[in-house]
Amino acid sequence: MFGCLWTILWLTLTSNSPAQDSRISQSELLFITQNGEENSTKEKFVIPWWCILTSVPVWALTISVACKAWGFFALLSHLPQFVKYCLNYDLKDAGFVSAMPYLAMSVLLQLTGRFSDYIEGKQVITTTNVRKLLVVGGLLVQCVFMVLVVHWLSIFGSNFCLIMAVGLGGLPMAVFTVNPLDLSQKYGSIIGGIAHTFGTISGILAPTLTGYIVTEETNVEQWRLVFYIASCIYLVGAITFGVFGSGEQQPWNNSNILPIDKETNEVQCYENKDFESEVAS
Repeated sequence: MFGCLWTILWLTLTSNSPAQDSRISQSELLFITQNGEENSTKEKFVIPWWCILTSVPVWALTISVACKAWGFFALLSHLPQFVKYCLNYDLKDAGFVSAMPYLAMSVLLQLTGRFSDYIEGKQVITTTNVRKLLVVGGLLVQCVFMVLVVHWLSIFGSNFCLIMAVGLGGLPMAVFTVNPLDLSQKYGSIIGGIAHTFGTISGILAPTLTGYIVTEETNVEQWRLVFYIASCIYLVGAITFGVFGSGEQQPWNNSNILPIDKETNEVQCYENKDFESEVAS
């Protein structure tokens, strides 16, 4: 049903180009035209792979996405069992209780994007600090409630902790969708692909390990280990993005001004802090 609804909305609201969109404002169309379409030519340009793959902010994003995905997919696949066997809900109620944290996350995800745009528009803090605030703050709070949920085993306590542990995932997830474009408008799709590839790997490994650990679904100690692991991984993601994350365009985004060696036909990469190399065209 939702797929059909999405298809109707897609066919109704989308257009082939900004100029063909009847709902776009003139100011937004002008902005897109000046910043995007003038560069969308058919000429070939060199993708600075080495610059991207040795970029510290890119890997900070990638690691954080992978860490966030670990807890997300571990709970997505096993939360109903935890709610049923450890919190003693029946199957019908377990499904409802398991869905509430993800409903909270979806709502918070939308609000976070608007809040982020509002703060940036006010120029209260830099884009980098906005991104770090949401990622680090969200993951750290999730880290805490991941531990509390397996110790506060009551109807109110567990439900509250689950909503916080999962729902606050909307904070970092709002950043993960836009941060690739923060780092590079030209190569944001590549950066996003790299980051979410590692996130998908976490999505495969986390449920597998959880199934290996939890051999007795009524054993609280086994579930505690699952939540402890997720909490520690969230902590790694928070520290990594807090130290190395960025919300600024990287110098190699402007690949059209990279110097080309005419003899070797090589494009020299901008120097990173810890790397210096060239990438062949």
